[in-house]
Amino acid sequence: MATTTITLDPEQAARLNKLVAEGRYASVDDALAHSVDLLLDEASVPSAYSASARARIQQGIDASMRGELVSHEEIEALFEDWQRELRA
Repeated sequence: MATTTITLDPEQAARLNKLVAEGRYASVDDALAHSVDLLLDEASVPSAYSASARARIQQGIDASMRGELVSHEEIEALFEDWQRELRA
């Protein structure tokens, strides 16, 4: 495993320490490793998918403003479909 030194601002350090204190991560190192994994996953998503996601989010906001709401189950199904598209 590689060793890297990073500098966090006080708020970042406090938030990470809180996650560890709450038991969400075993250590700050684990929390940071998870953060890096998320960053790398996000960076690997083609920009077309990001644009598609933003467009879908805006469509949902627009629909909700018109009173066109969907159930929690429908949202979950749509999200699962979107995740499958990303993995394909």
